[in-house]
Order: sequence, then C-alpha cells, then structure tokens
Amino acid sequence: MTSIPNLAAYDTETAQFRAGEQAPPIVCASSAQFVDGKIVGELIVGADAARSRFVKLLSSDFIIAFANAPYDLAVLAESDPSLLPIIFKALRDRKIHDILIAQSLDAIFHGTLGLDPQTGKDLRSPS
Repeated sequence: MTSIPNLAAYDTETAQFRAGEQAPPIVCASSAQFVDGKIVGELIVGADAARSRFVKLLSSDFIIAFANAPYDLAVLAESDPSLLPIIFKALRDRKIHDILIAQSLDAIFHGTLGLDPQTGKDLRSPS
C-alpha cells in the first residue's frame, strides 16, 4: 500500500433533515490518517468533539480529504460560525480536497461523466 503521510480523511454525520434546515446538527464524525504506514481511524462522538478534531486537523500539516466537503463544512460552520474564517483560510491554502469533485472533474475531462465505467452506457438510462 502506498503511504500518503500528509493526507487525513474527515466526515461528519448529522441528524435527519427537517423542513427549512440546510445543515442539520452534527451527531458524530470520523477521521482517518496514515500512522506508521497503517490507516488509523477514529469515531468522534458529539458535535463538540467533532469540531475540536476538525480544528486540530486544520492546525496540522495534513491535507484533509472529504467526500462532499461543502456539506461537511456547512454543518461545521452552522454548529459554530466562528469556524468560518479558518474554513475559508483552509480553502485558500488548499488544505481541503474533495474526492467527489475531483472524480467528477476527471470524468468531465475524459468525457465519461454520467457513464457506467464498465459498459460506457448512460447511468441515467435504465436500459
């Protein structure tokens, strides 16, 4: 396995959506990173602990990988608006990487967005 020592993964889980609520409260989060060549994961219970872990990652040398970063960053900012300046700084400093956006951009570049990678057929078509 290839080690990527400066990459950490982070994800939030939230309460169910309610009408008019774009960013529900954080219930828990998870984080993972390489430690001594192995992936070490962590379940982070509670909004306070989730925010604390996120801030700790931002203050480290890690690039933080997300799957749907806009959502995770929105729920973090909604839970504590004082995080907005450090979130925008992390974005400016390229410390945040969204794997879903990167994959979509790659598919657009290759002309395969919305296509089944095995068959090349349109994923939106049931045939």
